[in-house]
Formats: sequence, structure tokens, C-alpha cells
Amino acid sequence: MSRLPSVSSLMSPPESKPFENFNTSLSPYSASQDYCSFVHGMKLPPISSERKRTQSEMDLPSPPVTPYTGNKKRKSDVSEEIERDVVLGSSRDPVLFPHHDSLTDVATDEPLFGQILPAPAEVLMEQHIDSHMARFDNKVNKPTRDEYLLALSCVPVVSAQYNRNPAAWAKEERETLERQLFMMNRRRPKILDAKLKKIAPAPSKRAVTIQPRAQRTPRAKRSPKSTPHQKAHESFDLPAQTSTRPARGIGTNRDDTDYTSIKDFSPSPETLGGNAKALKADWKGQMLDLSQDPDRHLLSPAELSLASTLRLSCATYLCSKRRIFEARVRALKIGKEFRKTDAQQACKIDVNKASKLWTAYDRVGWFDSEHFQQPILTPRSVLPIFFVFGIIFAPIGGLLLWASSQRNDKVQEISIDYSECAEKAPSYPASIADRVKSSFKSSTGQSTPTWERRIENGTTICRLSFEVPDDLGPPVFLYYRLTNFYQNHRRYVKSLDIDQLKGKAVDNKTIDGGSCDPLKLDPTGKAYYPCGLIANSQFNDTIHSPELLSDLNPTVYFMTNKGIAWDSDKELIQKTQYKPWEVVPPPNWHDRYPNGYIDGIPDLHEDEDFMVWMRTAALPAFSKLSRRNDNVSMKAGSYRLDIEDRFPVTEYGGTKSILISTRTVIGGQNPFMGIAYVVVGGICVLLGALFTLAHLTALRDRSHDALRQVAFNMMLSSIFHVYILLVIGLIPNRRSQCRATGLTGRSLCATGGPDATLRVEHERLGAFESQTDSVPYHMRRALEPIEIETWFHIVSGEADADLVTDEMVTLQLDYLQKAYENAAISYRLKGVTRHVNKTWARNGDDLAMKKALRKGGYSTLNVYFQTNLQPPPLTEPASGTSEGDNRHAYNSDLASPSVLGFCTLPDPSINASSPRVSYSKDGCNVLAKTMPGGPMTHYNRGGTAIHEIGHWNGLLHTFEGESCSEDNAGDYIADTPQQSVPTDGCPSQKDSCPNSPGFDAIHNFMDYSSDDCYASFTSNQLKRMRSMWFSMRKGK
Repeated sequence: MSRLPSVSSLMSPPESKPFENFNTSLSPYSASQDYCSFVHGMKLPPISSERKRTQSEMDLPSPPVTPYTGNKKRKSDVSEEIERDVVLGSSRDPVLFPHHDSLTDVATDEPLFGQILPAPAEVLMEQHIDSHMARFDNKVNKPTRDEYLLALSCVPVVSAQYNRNPAAWAKEERETLERQLFMMNRRRPKILDAKLKKIAPAPSKRAVTIQPRAQRTPRAKRSPKSTPHQKAHESFDLPAQTSTRPARGIGTNRDDTDYTSIKDFSPSPETLGGNAKALKADWKGQMLDLSQDPDRHLLSPAELSLASTLRLSCATYLCSKRRIFEARVRALKIGKEFRKTDAQQACKIDVNKASKLWTAYDRVGWFDSEHFQQPILTPRSVLPIFFVFGIIFAPIGGLLLWASSQRNDKVQEISIDYSECAEKAPSYPASIADRVKSSFKSSTGQSTPTWERRIENGTTICRLSFEVPDDLGPPVFLYYRLTNFYQNHRRYVKSLDIDQLKGKAVDNKTIDGGSCDPLKLDPTGKAYYPCGLIANSQFNDTIHSPELLSDLNPTVYFMTNKGIAWDSDKELIQKTQYKPWEVVPPPNWHDRYPNGYIDGIPDLHEDEDFMVWMRTAALPAFSKLSRRNDNVSMKAGSYRLDIEDRFPVTEYGGTKSILISTRTVIGGQNPFMGIAYVVVGGICVLLGALFTLAHLTALRDRSHDALRQVAFNMMLSSIFHVYILLVIGLIPNRRSQCRATGLTGRSLCATGGPDATLRVEHERLGAFESQTDSVPYHMRRALEPIEIETWFHIVSGEADADLVTDEMVTLQLDYLQKAYENAAISYRLKGVTRHVNKTWARNGDDLAMKKALRKGGYSTLNVYFQTNLQPPPLTEPASGTSEGDNRHAYNSDLASPSVLGFCTLPDPSINASSPRVSYSKDGCNVLAKTMPGGPMTHYNRGGTAIHEIGHWNGLLHTFEGESCSEDNAGDYIADTPQQSVPTDGCPSQKDSCPNSPGFDAIHNFMDYSSDDCYASFTSNQLKRMRSMWFSMRKGK
């Protein structure tokens, strides 16, 4: 709808097309003059001749071109111009103002229009406006006189400004309009909306005619293809996804390091085949140094190289990798192709780096679906498992039952119930035949067992007297047995603080809010140490070693409480960091610590009785190991056993007893394991038959799909429960085997004796050392110090690259120097090399490793500290010049032996001209975990290296030959006592050859004792090592 333009519309720049004519015809001599019409595109009607005559008669002057020209032309000049314009046929503006000779002729306060424009002029303007209004809509108001004059005066000015600088004029007009709209919006927002709609340009014809596009209907998701035997990860637990599409272009985040919160679906680095250059990326710039990164051990060499190239920290790399493969699994689940842009959206690092990661992974095939497939369990694949379990375990159970029934000839034990000793036992020996159960080879002629109650220093002593008709063991075990004591109560089991047991000084506030309830803090606000119900209820009867009663003085059969706890418990429970005044003992510990911990806090890391108690039992009747003797037999005879009775059991209706027993490899006389295996095997066969029948029946009728699915779910549930039963059954069996055979420490050995040439050399040196005329020679030798060039080679796998620290190397060298200083032998460390090789770390190719790493000649000591050392192949000789020792330690957590070290003995055939290949295998292999500060409990003080280097210097085991016979030359050392068996752990005393002089040298470096038991070499051993050096190695 057209409308009279406002002032703002008149200020707009003129259009390029010619203006419509505004023909005034105010004088007969004036031609038509062009003016801007009020409405563009509207022709003005012509003025009639009659009106021309009227105007001519009036002789009115025309309006000026602009009120701002200020031209002062004289009348004569105007007449001349008019005449010239008439001749030339041009038009000229009518003159509205008469000419004055001077400005003083006009009064300053005279109104402009009141004097200059007479009434006829106003009539003409009104008539002209009326002629225009005839074309306007009736709804439009007529322009006022002022608006007309304003249009006549502004159009020339606006045109001139626009023509001088169109761009600047348009910018200024736009800014002015925006300011006006802003002010109008603040004052009258409702009116602004209406005006904006009217000011807005009308829609074009194209916009009106084009119909809006119909909304697109999304295509249904395509399910991924699968086979009956494998499928993409349907069971992956991925983070929940919202229905909204993730925003593109996630910003970079340099702090994206919390990789533990992201599930890891990435393929194993082992698929790279150990190639450290498999993952490549083209990236300009200096590589990032990750040698000190704390998460370096979590990356394979290839991934370390990739992260270093892209300048990503190990944590950021792990986050990015896990995000990428999380997105890959999600793409597989919906059947979508995984592209580079998907990896960029998944990561929070720079998109270019994310692209490089995608490219590197794609090159090695890590995005292939084969890395993300799982087998689908079907009746055809599951049913055989039941029958296999049944066929395997049922016969094993039968064998165990048969072995249990045949064990009476080997397993001997005696059990004595002393629950009511403190209340009912008299102060003199009284018979307790009804409280004793025994099983011995000889069941006749046994004396009646007795008990008596004694009071010593306010403590009740229960003295038990019994007879052992036959020799027991070794090993011999002493247990205490409790009944009706429920350690499996949920609140009881949870009542402890793991961090406190680990040795951390947990603050009282944390203890108060922790899981030790109800024994957390004492009334003064101090924390109990150790807190919780389990520690407070520890079995605190003190069981002493039995005494053999003879005609003379009683002989103590020593039994130790060392080696009774599991290695995992020893690693968990550490020495506390509490100060004595910060904590108090639990309530039931006050008898042991009546004054609190003012004399020092107990070291729970050394208290294996506490560790055994903290491992809670699953049943209310259980036995726990208290003492053991792995080396000396318990001879037949009458014994007495004193027990400090402090643990009450009658209050809750329980019992307590002691059990002295021996064990075989398959355990004691308890048939539980055999019964459990037979039951499990029978259940597996029965379930397999039932489910097979159900499966075959369901196949005949397809309408039984639901029933078949239920049966299949029951089948899987049964497999799970059978597995749980097997685990429960295997744990006691494994523990009984470990404890029965005493397989702890260095008790397994595959060492062969030295070869014939080395034996001859030992005999020669022994005879030479014993000659009297050789004293001056030895004195000269003693004055000459021996310095041996030494190289340490640290060989580790990828996961254990940081296991051996520089501090461990320094401590090992210090211990080595101290151990051999009495022999005047020192070791000059020439260097330490480090190598990451999984095969070498487990001794997979010993010869290749030593050929590549060995330094120096035959007189140079090379020690290879390997993180996963395994025994040498059985095809290799274990004596003579090859491996002189295979020291093993049994790790009960792994249920398999682990070698601690082996070394080569001197070879008499080697001389100064021998080629290097003849002694390429010379050196010592040592398990790196045995270095000082290593994780091998009881063997982490560096004693293994001292032991092995002793072999390198020519020494043999103190138990060489493992015989007490006088014909056995043993280790060819005169001052080491005869010894028939190696030492296990650190007993207080051991005599494996009682008919030979002296006790076993349990503190000798060449025995199999634990590191805390090692102390020294004998004098003759020191001489022999020096003699071996000058005879076998010096100068070679």
C-alpha cells in the first residue's frame, strides 16, 4: 500500500532513473521544471492552458532552487537569463522572491513566507497537492504545507551529498536509521514490530512462488551383519548416548588426561609383533621427551614413538586412543563406517593430531572388525563344556578319594581340645583321653594324654602332655582350630581399613568415617591401630614349641612362626607410619600393651600370626597355621606343650584345639577335595545330559523358542556356579599343597654338580692350601688385592622397563663390595646397560643375549638382571662350565616355581688365548626383583647376586652332594659343616647331618637361606675364591 513518504524516506538517496516532472508553469516564459514527486513512479497531470493564463496574469515568482544558494542576481541579469533560456528552449525555476538591491531592504524580523508568499501562491500549492492526492489512497493523509516545502528544499541537498560520496552517504544513513530504530524499540517496542514489518522490503516473486521443501524422513538404522559364530561387540558397556547429535568440532583440551575413566577397547599392542616402528605419523617439529613420563610403562615402544612424534603426553595419548576405539565400537554396533572425521569428533586434542592417530591405527589394521568380535554362545558350543568338565573332574575326584583313604601310612596327626582348660583343668596332670584324636602308624602302647592348669605371672598356662609313637615329618605343622566362630559375617569381614594396614598414617577423621565401625576411635578421640573387629578379635593364645621329655633335661622341638603367612599378605601389610602417641591398641590388645604404645608400635609387617588371622575363613569351623618346622623330624617320644590361655571360647559355645600334623603333596586325611571333585564332575555330566535333551526336544518344535532360551540361560548360569565351586575347591587344595611341601624360599633346585675337571681343580687347590709350605705363598697372595671389572646389564620387558632404578643398582653394588671385602676382592663397575627385550627378559634366548651384551674378557664379570627370569632349558647342562646354579623360589600366589638366578662356574679349559666364543655364556643371571628394594619378599636385599657371584668365583653349595656320607666331598671346603639338605627361610638352628660335627651353615651365602639370614663366607671359602681367581681367571 502506497503512503505519503515520511521525512526519513525523503532522506533516501535518489534513484538513478529520472525524476517525475513537477511542472509548475507559473509564468508564460518558464518551461517545465523537473522536481521530485512525493510518490515515486506517479506521473503528475498536466496543467491546463487556462490555469497557465491565470498564473501568467498573477506573475508570481517561482520558488528558489535552494534556500542555501545565496545567489544575489540583479533583475537585469535575471531578465537576460530568462530570455536566453527561452531562446534555447530550456526551463528555469520560477522566481518566488523578488530582487532587492541590498539585504538591508528586508527587515530581519519579517516572516519569510508571510511577506514573500501571498495567498495566491498558497492556493497554487494546495491545488497542486490536490492533483497528486487524486492518485493516493483515500486512507492516506494529505501532505502538509511544511512537508511540501521541506521536500523542495531537501532533495537538491541530498542529491548533491549523495553524488559526492555515495558509499559514505549510504553508511551514514544506515547508521542513523539503526539509531532511530533502537530508540524507537526502547520507547515503543510494540509499535517497532509493526513498523519493521512495513519498512521491510516486499518478498520477491521467487520467494513467493517457491514452495517450502518437505521435511525429510530419517532412514531406519541398518543392523550390522553378523554370522552365527561371531558378532561385533554387542556386550560392550558403552557410555549412554543422548538423542541429540554431538556437536562437531569439539575444542581441544590439553588437560584430557583421565584415561582411567574411559573404557579401553583398543587392540593389544602385541598384535604389532614387537615392531617399535609400526605406528608412524608425519608431524613436523621436535619430538616430545617422554623418558620421565609417569605413565610411560603403559605404552608399548611403538605407541611411545607415536605419542612422542605427535607431542602428546602418555596420559593424553591414552585418553585419545581410548576415545577413538570407544567410537569405533559404537560405530560397529550401529553398522556405520568409521571415518577419520569420527576420530576427530571423539578426541579432545587437535584435529590434525587426531587424524594422524586415525591414520596410524588404520595402517596397522587396528580398525578391522576382527579385533572387536566375540563368539556367540550356542547350545552346540556350550554343551560340550559340561561333558568335558565332568569327564575331567570326576576321575580326579575319585583319585583324590582313593589317595585320602591310602594316606594313613604317610599322614600322621594328633588333635587335642583344650577349650575348658582354664575352667576345668586341675593344677595337676589329669587325663583327657576323650578330648584327643590321633592317627599314627603305631597305635599301640601310647600313654594317656593329660592336661593341667598353671598360673605364672598372672597368666593361665595350660600344659598338655601327649605321646608321639612315630617320628613325624619333616615338615611338621602346628595349627589351632576354632569352631562356631563366624568370620564370614558381612559386618565383621568389612571391619578393617586397608590403607591403615598398608602402613599409611590415616587421619582420625578418615578412620571415623571409614569401614572400621564399631571400633574406630577410642573415647579420647584417638584411632585404634589396627582398627576394626577382625584385628580386635585376633586369636591371642600363645602356643610354645613342644618339649621332648627324656630321662635328662627336656629337649625343645623348635617350631617357628615364620613362613606361615601368604606372600600376598606380606606385601599388603606394611610397617606403619604412625607415631606411638597418635594411636592406641584395640580393646582386646590391652593385656599385651597395658601402657599403650609408649614402648613402640608393633611392626605388623613382621607379625605373621596377625596376617594369618586377618585372612578370614569362609566356614565357622576352621584351622589356621601357627607354627611349623620344615627341616627336622619330630622324634617319637613323650611331649609337653605349654599354651598361654587368653582366648575364651566357651562364652559363645565354641571350641579350640591344637593340631600337630604332617602332610603329603596332596594334603592330609580330609577327603573333602575328593568329594568336591566327584560332586562337581557328576553335576556337570548330569546338567549336560539334561540340557542336551532339552535342546533336541526344542529343535523339533519351533514354538518352544522361549523355553529353549530359558533353558540356555540356565545352562550359562550353571556353568558359572560350577566354576565358582571349582575355584572354592581349588583354593584350599593349592594352599595345603604349598604349606605341606614347604615350597617357600629357595627350596627347589635343579643344580648339577661341577664337572670332573673342576672337581680336580678343587681337590688340587684344597690340597695346596693345606700344605704347610704354602703359607708364604698365601701370605703373598693375601697382600695382593683383587679388583674385578664388572658390568651390570638390566634386561626387562615392556611392562617392567622401570622396575630397576639407579638406587637399586647402587645398593646392589654396595652390598656386593661389603660381602667380599674380607676376601680383599673388590668390584669396579665399568658400566650399566639397559635393554628392553621381552624374550631376553624371560631368558628365552640366553646365548643370543650374552653374545650381544657381554663386555670384556674371561676375567670380566657380567651380571644380567632380568625382570622375568625363567629356568634355563632342560636341554642345557646345569653343571660344570654352564649354569652352575638354579636357585628357585616358590611363589604361592602363582602356584609355580620362579627361578631366582643361575651362574657359570670357572672353566679350567679356558686360557688367555681362548677365543671369545668359548666363554660367551660366562656370567650370572639374576632375577631383578631380588635386588635391594625389589618386590620379592624375603629375597629383596641383594643376597641372590652375592650367591651367584660366589659360583662365578668357584664356590659350590654348602649342601653339595646332599648327603651326610663320609665319602661325600661336599663343597670341597674344609670349614663348612656337612649338610644334606638346603635351608629354607631362616630357621634359628638346623642340623641335617647330626652325626657330623657342627650345625648347618644357615647363615652362609652359599646355602639356600633367605636374604635376611645371609651373613658371611667362611675363612676357607675366602681363600678358595682368591685361589680360583689367580688360577682360573686372572689375565684371561
